[in-house]
Amino acid sequence: MIGDGVIEAPAMAKSTVGITTGAAGSDVALETAYIALMADRLDNLPFAALQSMV
Repeated sequence: MIGDGVIEAPAMAKSTVGITTGAAGSDVALETAYIALMADRLDNLPFAALQSMV
C-alpha cells in the first residue's frame, strides 16, 4: 500500500508493507508506514526494494 495522508494510514497499517513519502507524507502516515521514502519520487522505489534484498 502506498499513501501519504491520514486517509491511507489505516490501510497502510493493515497491509503487509506500507510505503509513504517523507517530505509530503503526513505525520500519521510516517508513523504507520513500514517504509518512508525521504524523497518524494516513487521512481526510487524499485532501487530501494533491490537494496533491501542485498
